[in-house]
Amino acid sequence: TYLTGGIQFWQGSINNVIDHAIIENGVKGVQVDLAGNSTEPTLVLSNSVIKNMSSIGLLAQNSNVVVYNTVIANCGMYAVVLSLGGNYEFYHTTIGNYYEFDTRKKESLALNNYYVDKKEQAYVFPFNAHFGNCIVYGSLENELIVDKYPTEEVTFDYVFDHCLLKLKKDYNTNDTNYFKDIIRHKDSLPRFVNTFESNYRLDTLSAAKDKGSKEYSNFFKLDMEGNDRTLDVAPDLGAYERIEKK
Repeated sequence: TYLTGGIQFWQGSINNVIDHAIIENGVKGVQVDLAGNSTEPTLVLSNSVIKNMSSIGLLAQNSNVVVYNTVIANCGMYAVVLSLGGNYEFYHTTIGNYYEFDTRKKESLALNNYYVDKKEQAYVFPFNAHFGNCIVYGSLENELIVDKYPTEEVTFDYVFDHCLLKLKKDYNTNDTNYFKDIIRHKDSLPRFVNTFESNYRLDTLSAAKDKGSKEYSNFFKLDMEGNDRTLDVAPDLGAYERIEKK
């Protein structure tokens, strides 16, 4: 059970849009509840920043959510929770967690497809998530948890394609159904400008520079500040395209 609060989209609500918004300094940023039978997006979140939440930045439960050109950062628990199944698309999104106000024990990003009631009855839901040209990073050794119910009767599909991930040393990323062209070794740092101030723009030496796929930048040509991603040899990962001064 997660704490209440924040902006909440109730079950059955569809075609909601949050664009060019700053949501900060609360308990929870945005919660998106069950989509029901609708195939329309419950929420499209774009060109926005969710930061400094004492619990969770974005909580989505069995819903349809599209996120792009967005930063979700500095939360006391998870930055993003995608739970109880659902359909999710994240493009050029920066999920960064350097919460400074308490000891954080939860990963930045959690994927989940079930819950168990008091009678130990499990309810399992189809799950599908796609992350393209994204960054998932933070201050913990590992910033991704995949909480899949042990059954093959319900689909559980996700892929990180051209992403920079903070993962523990023994995290297995060999399966290309889930991990494609990712960056994860210890020397590949995103080198954000200032995480304490939630400035998740990239430093000139960032390992996320020019590492994205044009497949995504062709659809999301401009970053959240209006910079053109297609002018460089390849797009940067995350919400910001670094423009070097001449």
